[in-house]
Amino acid sequence: MKSTRVLIRAKGRGLCIERGLYDCLQKELFADVTFHCDGGKIRANKGVLAAASPVFLHLLKDWPLTDDPCVIMAGYT
Repeated sequence: MKSTRVLIRAKGRGLCIERGLYDCLQKELFADVTFHCDGGKIRANKGVLAAASPVFLHLLKDWPLTDDPCVIMAGYT
């Protein structure tokens, strides 16, 4: 599989991307994993989590394809 690298070089684009990701999170757009915590549930995007954290990358990289993957985080609120 050929990989594609995207490089964005424009003043102020970082904030624009951050706002766009926040809007997607609020609207649960592209949410493909659910974290169940003691206080409720959080929907997220596996790709964004994996890019942001080596812990999530390790946890989610070999996750089986399902309609709604679920991570249960007992003891967290």
